[in-house]
Amino acid sequence: MQKTVLSQETKIFGLVLLLGCSVLLCLKLWPVNTRAVSKQSALPRVENKAESLQYVSIGYVGLDGESISIEQENKMVKLRVKNISKKGVTGYSLTFGNHSEIAVDLIIGGKVISSGQTEDIIFPASSLNNPLNADEMLPVTIAFAVFDDHSSEGDFKIDKRIRDERRGIKTQLQLISQILNDAQTSTEKTSLLKLKNIKYHISTSSEKLSKIESEAFRSGAQFAQEMTKMFLEDLDRWEMSGRTTNLTRGELGHCRDVDEGFRKIAAWADSLINKY
Repeated sequence: MQKTVLSQETKIFGLVLLLGCSVLLCLKLWPVNTRAVSKQSALPRVENKAESLQYVSIGYVGLDGESISIEQENKMVKLRVKNISKKGVTGYSLTFGNHSEIAVDLIIGGKVISSGQTEDIIFPASSLNNPLNADEMLPVTIAFAVFDDHSSEGDFKIDKRIRDERRGIKTQLQLISQILNDAQTSTEKTSLLKLKNIKYHISTSSEKLSKIESEAFRSGAQFAQEMTKMFLEDLDRWEMSGRTTNLTRGELGHCRDVDEGFRKIAAWADSLINKY
């Protein structure tokens, strides 16, 4: 077997060639990594179609809402806005390019953004990803705001949908309130049987709604049904335990019996009907 022995000059040339190739490879890959880091650390552009919700600031935060390093994974985005109108804001909508939307109805939670008050809106950083272009970050648009006098500002298409949703919630709650008030004069032998019948009537009450209503209207009606079912399930668990467990819904606190629970749920529904 013949053994090849490299001269010192050949070894040095080979080392230089190897280093040169490594440098070229790094230069080729570096721009890609730079784009990735740049996209990860950049902040999105903020646009506004609802001028009464003034843009204040935007930044990355953790799940707890506290500021974090921009390189951290699973980031959230905190957008701070300020109500500069003289009216209270009861709902708003953010859009991300033409790809997705976050709509918030504050009435359900009994909240309002008062004049001069700021609001921190926190959403997943993944909302900024463009599904059609991985290197592009979508802009955030403050697209719509609705006020406590039922006026609105911003994208008229969103305005139509939110008004339909709210009308659906209100119409469904009116049906639910009537069912709950009628239940207090019913003749079922036990409270559990009465609860069972009430849940059935509420779950089928949407059949009374017009079939020609919009999808947004039906979505609002379904939401009102689901909220009411949560109250009834809580009341049901409490009654089945012999009234020994705690009622988890604050609106049901200190009930003496199921009929009082029905009255409290009806009062909750009526309070929302008046706001919508």
